[in-house]
Amino acid sequence: MTPSYDDMLHLPHHVSPCRPPMSREMRAAQFAPFAALSGYRELIREQSRLTEPGRELSPEVQEELKRKLDLLAAGTSEHPRIRVTWFCPDGSPEGRIE
Repeated sequence: MTPSYDDMLHLPHHVSPCRPPMSREMRAAQFAPFAALSGYRELIREQSRLTEPGRELSPEVQEELKRKLDLLAAGTSEHPRIRVTWFCPDGSPEGRIE
């Protein structure tokens, strides 16, 4: 430790006679990280979001899909387990693929 602070090292903690002590929450807020670039994190997240443009199915694939859906509709009383993947737009613009 620097010798210039030796005189303050063992002094008692100062308590103001005219101001109440600050709560822990208020004190913590003073030392919270400062967001100098507000919105920067969201911008980075949006830029890193990878999206693919929608694809049109060929007539052959459409026909195969229709056949499989008809098969499922016919067997609904058997409660078959299926796995479906579909496109759901999220309202955000297309992401960049770099």
